Amino acid sequence: MQAQIQHGWAQLAPSTLAQWVGALATSAAVVVALFKDELLRRYRRPQLSVRLRPEPPDCLLVPNAIVYNNAGVIWTGRIYFVRLWIENNGIGRAEQVQVFASRLFREGANQRFAPVADFEPMNLRWSNSRDANNPEIFAPGISRRFGKHCDLLSVSDPANPTDQIDHYQGQCVGTLQQEVVPGGNRNRLIPGNYVLEIRVGAANAEPVTVYVQINIRGTWSPDRETMFREHLGVQIITTQPPGVTRSGD
Repeated sequence: MQAQIQHGWAQLAPSTLAQWVGALATSAAVVVALFKDELLRRYRRPQLSVRLRPEPPDCLLVPNAIVYNNAGVIWTGRIYFVRLWIENNGIGRAEQVQVFASRLFREGANQRFAPVADFEPMNLRWSNSRDANNPEIFAPGISRRFGKHCDLLSVSDPANPTDQIDHYQGQCVGTLQQEVVPGGNRNRLIPGNYVLEIRVGAANAEPVTVYVQINIRGTWSPDRETMFREHLGVQIITTQPPGVTRSGD
Protein backbone atom coordinates (compact mmCIF):
# COMPACT_ATOMS: atom_id res chain seq x y z
CA MET A 1 0.00 0.00 0.00
CA GLN A 2 2.79 2.43 0.88
CA ALA A 3 4.40 1.75 -2.45
CA GLN A 4 1.11 2.55 -4.21
CA ILE A 5 0.80 5.90 -2.39
CA GLN A 6 4.36 6.83 -3.21
CA HIS A 7 3.73 5.80 -6.79
CA GLY A 8 0.63 8.07 -6.89
CA TRP A 9 2.59 11.08 -5.68
CA ALA A 10 5.31 10.25 -8.18
CA GLN A 11 2.71 10.49 -10.94
CA LEU A 12 1.91 14.07 -9.86
CA ALA A 13 5.48 15.26 -9.66
CA PRO A 14 6.90 17.49 -10.66
CA SER A 15 4.70 19.52 -13.05
CA THR A 16 1.27 18.38 -11.85
CA LEU A 17 2.20 18.87 -8.21
CA ALA A 18 3.44 22.36 -9.02
CA GLN A 19 0.12 23.09 -10.72
CA TRP A 20 -1.80 21.97 -7.61
CA VAL A 21 0.37 24.10 -5.37
CA GLY A 22 -0.05 27.06 -7.70
CA ALA A 23 -3.82 26.59 -7.78
CA LEU A 24 -4.01 26.46 -3.97
CA ALA A 25 -1.86 29.58 -3.69
CA THR A 26 -4.06 31.37 -6.22
CA SER A 27 -7.21 30.37 -4.32
CA ALA A 28 -5.70 31.56 -1.03
CA ALA A 29 -4.76 34.87 -2.63
CA VAL A 30 -8.32 35.30 -3.91
CA VAL A 31 -9.78 34.56 -0.47
CA VAL A 32 -7.42 37.07 1.16
CA ALA A 33 -8.25 39.69 -1.47
CA LEU A 34 -11.99 39.19 -0.98
CA PHE A 35 -11.99 39.25 2.82
CA LYS A 36 -8.93 41.36 3.64
CA ASP A 37 -10.87 44.54 4.35
CA GLU A 38 -13.39 42.70 6.53
CA LEU A 39 -10.64 40.91 8.46
CA LEU A 40 -8.73 44.14 9.02
CA ARG A 41 -11.90 45.91 10.07
CA ARG A 42 -12.64 43.24 12.65
CA TYR A 43 -9.05 43.26 13.88
CA ARG A 44 -9.04 47.04 14.26
CA ARG A 45 -12.55 47.27 15.72
CA PRO A 46 -12.81 49.27 18.96
CA GLN A 47 -13.94 47.44 22.08
CA LEU A 48 -15.91 49.44 24.63
CA SER A 49 -16.06 48.74 28.35
CA VAL A 50 -17.97 50.32 31.27
CA ARG A 51 -16.67 51.03 34.78
CA LEU A 52 -18.34 52.42 37.88
CA ARG A 53 -16.67 52.76 41.27
CA PRO A 54 -18.22 54.53 44.30
CA GLU A 55 -15.23 56.85 44.58
CA PRO A 56 -13.63 59.71 42.63
CA PRO A 57 -13.46 60.29 39.73
CA ASP A 58 -16.58 58.20 39.06
CA CYS A 59 -18.52 59.59 42.04
CA LEU A 60 -18.01 63.21 43.00
CA LEU A 61 -19.45 65.70 45.51
CA VAL A 62 -19.53 69.09 43.82
CA PRO A 63 -20.82 72.56 44.82
CA ASN A 64 -23.85 73.73 42.95
CA ALA A 65 -26.11 76.76 42.70
CA ILE A 66 -29.69 76.82 41.46
CA VAL A 67 -30.38 80.01 39.52
CA TYR A 68 -33.63 81.32 38.09
CA ASN A 69 -33.64 84.29 35.72
CA ASN A 70 -36.17 86.29 37.68
CA ALA A 71 -35.29 85.17 41.19
CA GLY A 72 -31.51 84.91 40.92
CA VAL A 73 -29.80 82.31 43.10
CA ILE A 74 -32.44 80.43 45.08
CA TRP A 75 -30.25 77.69 46.56
CA THR A 76 -26.59 76.82 46.97
CA GLY A 77 -25.31 73.50 48.20
CA ARG A 78 -23.66 70.31 47.09
CA ILE A 79 -24.70 67.51 44.77
CA TYR A 80 -23.32 64.03 44.23
CA PHE A 81 -22.71 63.08 40.62
CA VAL A 82 -22.44 59.40 39.67
CA ARG A 83 -20.62 58.87 36.36
CA LEU A 84 -19.85 55.92 34.12
CA TRP A 85 -16.34 55.58 32.72
CA ILE A 86 -16.51 54.45 29.09
CA GLU A 87 -13.17 53.16 27.79
CA ASN A 88 -11.95 51.92 24.41
CA ASN A 89 -9.86 48.77 24.88
CA GLY A 90 -9.68 47.90 21.20
CA ILE A 91 -7.27 48.98 18.46
CA GLY A 92 -9.29 51.39 16.35
CA ARG A 93 -10.82 54.69 17.40
CA ALA A 94 -14.48 54.44 18.46
CA GLU A 95 -16.65 56.84 16.47
CA GLN A 96 -19.93 58.48 17.52
CA VAL A 97 -20.17 56.81 20.92
CA GLN A 98 -23.48 56.85 22.78
CA VAL A 99 -24.64 55.62 26.18
CA PHE A 100 -28.28 54.56 26.16
CA ALA A 101 -30.41 53.95 29.25
CA SER A 102 -32.74 51.31 27.84
CA ARG A 103 -34.75 49.86 30.75
CA LEU A 104 -35.33 50.54 34.43
CA PHE A 105 -36.38 47.99 37.05
CA ARG A 106 -37.42 48.54 40.67
CA GLU A 107 -37.40 45.98 43.46
CA GLY A 108 -40.78 45.11 44.93
CA ALA A 109 -41.84 43.68 48.28
CA ASN A 110 -41.32 40.16 46.89
CA GLN A 111 -37.63 40.99 46.32
CA ARG A 112 -38.10 40.66 42.57
CA PHE A 113 -37.42 43.48 40.13
CA ALA A 114 -40.21 44.65 37.85
CA PRO A 115 -39.96 47.12 34.93
CA VAL A 116 -40.82 50.73 35.71
CA ALA A 117 -43.68 51.24 33.28
CA ASP A 118 -43.36 55.00 32.73
CA PHE A 119 -39.59 55.02 32.30
CA GLU A 120 -38.61 56.67 29.01
CA PRO A 121 -35.53 55.12 27.34
CA MET A 122 -33.04 57.61 25.96
CA ASN A 123 -29.36 58.53 25.80
CA LEU A 124 -27.42 59.85 28.77
CA ARG A 125 -25.33 63.02 28.79
CA TRP A 126 -21.56 62.99 28.48
CA SER A 127 -19.86 64.69 31.39
CA ASN A 128 -18.34 68.17 31.31
CA SER A 129 -20.37 69.49 28.40
CA ARG A 130 -19.45 73.08 27.65
CA ASP A 131 -23.10 74.08 27.26
CA ALA A 132 -25.37 72.66 29.95
CA ASN A 133 -28.43 73.56 27.86
CA ASN A 134 -27.05 71.68 24.86
CA PRO A 135 -25.31 68.63 26.35
CA GLU A 136 -23.10 66.31 24.36
CA ILE A 137 -25.03 63.13 23.53
CA PHE A 138 -22.81 61.51 20.87
CA ALA A 139 -19.10 61.64 21.64
CA PRO A 140 -17.29 62.23 18.32
CA GLY A 141 -14.64 59.65 19.18
CA ILE A 142 -12.71 57.79 21.88
CA SER A 143 -9.17 56.80 20.96
CA ARG A 144 -7.46 53.54 21.83
CA ARG A 145 -6.75 53.18 25.57
CA PHE A 146 -8.60 56.39 26.32
CA GLY A 147 -11.93 56.92 28.02
CA LYS A 148 -14.61 59.45 28.80
CA HIS A 149 -17.05 59.97 31.66
CA CYS A 150 -20.80 59.91 31.11
CA ASP A 151 -23.21 61.33 33.69
CA LEU A 152 -25.57 58.71 35.08
CA LEU A 153 -27.21 60.12 38.18
CA SER A 154 -27.22 63.10 40.49
CA VAL A 155 -28.33 63.10 44.13
CA SER A 156 -28.85 66.44 45.81
CA ASP A 157 -29.08 67.66 49.37
CA PRO A 158 -32.84 67.44 50.17
CA ALA A 159 -32.76 71.16 50.95
CA ASN A 160 -32.54 71.79 47.21
CA PRO A 161 -36.06 73.03 46.35
CA THR A 162 -35.81 71.74 42.77
CA ASP A 163 -35.14 68.16 43.91
CA GLN A 164 -38.16 67.74 46.16
CA ILE A 165 -40.83 65.20 45.25
CA ASP A 166 -44.33 65.08 46.74
CA HIS A 167 -44.53 62.71 49.71
CA TYR A 168 -40.72 62.51 49.86
CA GLN A 169 -39.84 65.94 51.23
CA GLY A 170 -36.67 65.85 53.28
CA GLN A 171 -35.40 62.73 51.50
CA CYS A 172 -32.82 62.31 48.77
CA VAL A 173 -34.06 61.41 45.33
CA GLY A 174 -31.97 60.50 42.31
CA THR A 175 -32.11 62.34 39.00
CA LEU A 176 -31.15 60.40 35.89
CA GLN A 177 -29.01 62.51 33.56
CA GLN A 178 -30.94 61.88 30.37
CA GLU A 179 -30.54 63.87 27.17
CA VAL A 180 -33.83 65.69 27.76
CA VAL A 181 -35.93 66.02 30.91
CA PRO A 182 -39.10 63.92 30.56
CA GLY A 183 -42.31 65.30 32.00
CA GLY A 184 -43.92 64.06 35.18
CA ASN A 185 -40.66 63.49 37.09
CA ARG A 186 -40.04 60.31 35.10
CA ASN A 187 -36.30 60.89 35.41
CA ARG A 188 -36.53 60.88 39.22
CA LEU A 189 -35.74 57.88 41.41
CA ILE A 190 -37.51 57.97 44.75
CA PRO A 191 -35.95 55.94 47.59
CA GLY A 192 -35.72 52.31 46.56
CA ASN A 193 -33.54 49.66 44.95
CA TYR A 194 -33.22 49.85 41.16
CA VAL A 195 -31.46 48.16 38.27
CA LEU A 196 -30.81 50.23 35.14
CA GLU A 197 -29.94 48.55 31.85
CA ILE A 198 -27.26 50.48 29.98
CA ARG A 199 -26.26 49.89 26.36
CA VAL A 200 -23.05 51.47 25.07
CA GLY A 201 -22.36 51.53 21.36
CA ALA A 202 -20.53 53.28 18.57
CA ALA A 203 -20.85 53.59 14.82
CA ASN A 204 -17.99 51.12 14.36
CA ALA A 205 -18.21 48.92 17.48
CA GLU A 206 -20.39 46.14 18.80
CA PRO A 207 -22.75 47.37 21.55
CA VAL A 208 -22.07 46.43 25.16
CA THR A 209 -24.86 45.86 27.70
CA VAL A 210 -24.33 46.27 31.44
CA TYR A 211 -26.62 46.50 34.46
CA VAL A 212 -26.17 49.16 37.13
CA GLN A 213 -27.70 48.66 40.56
CA ILE A 214 -28.76 51.89 42.28
CA ASN A 215 -29.89 51.71 45.90
CA ILE A 216 -31.22 55.02 47.24
CA ARG A 217 -32.01 55.02 50.97
CA GLY A 218 -33.23 58.62 51.05
CA THR A 219 -30.77 59.88 53.67
CA TRP A 220 -28.23 62.60 52.98
CA SER A 221 -24.65 62.85 54.22
CA PRO A 222 -22.13 65.53 53.22
CA ASP A 223 -19.37 62.97 53.82
CA ARG A 224 -18.74 61.04 50.61
CA GLU A 225 -17.53 57.83 52.25
CA THR A 226 -20.53 57.74 54.58
CA MET A 227 -22.93 58.52 51.75
CA PHE A 228 -21.76 55.70 49.51
CA ARG A 229 -21.34 53.25 52.36
CA GLU A 230 -24.68 53.73 54.12
CA HIS A 231 -27.12 55.78 52.03
CA LEU A 232 -26.37 55.43 48.31
CA GLY A 233 -25.22 52.20 46.68
CA VAL A 234 -24.07 52.12 43.06
CA GLN A 235 -22.37 49.25 41.27
CA ILE A 236 -22.24 47.32 38.03
CA ILE A 237 -23.63 43.86 38.64
CA THR A 238 -22.59 40.75 36.76
CA THR A 239 -25.47 38.55 37.97
CA GLN A 240 -28.94 39.62 36.97
CA PRO A 241 -31.24 39.87 40.00
CA PRO A 242 -34.63 38.08 40.11
CA GLY A 243 -37.05 39.54 37.59
CA VAL A 244 -34.41 41.25 35.42
CA THR A 245 -33.93 39.74 31.96
CA ARG A 246 -31.51 40.75 29.24
CA SER A 247 -32.98 42.61 26.28
CA GLY A 248 -34.13 40.17 23.65
CA ASP A 249 -34.59 37.26 26.07
